[in-house]
Amino acid sequence: MSSSSPEISSPLLALSNNLADAVEQAGHCVVAVKARARMASSGIHWREGLVVTADETIKRSEDIRVFQLKNDPKL
Repeated sequence: MSSSSPEISSPLLALSNNLADAVEQAGHCVVAVKARARMASSGIHWREGLVVTADETIKRSEDIRVFQLKNDPKL
């Protein structure tokens, strides 16, 4: 059985399409968090008013800015 047979390619194609859909949906929640001098870090827009990011990337408690990585009106 070759790797291009319909029995194998169909489940792999379905998995690939499902993963692509999941990444597209999750991408709408990814934001940039500017809370240190040189670099922004990534964060997840968890719900209205709440962004989750790694603690070690937050170096100040004021003037923290959050930017959308995609042009998404949901945030």
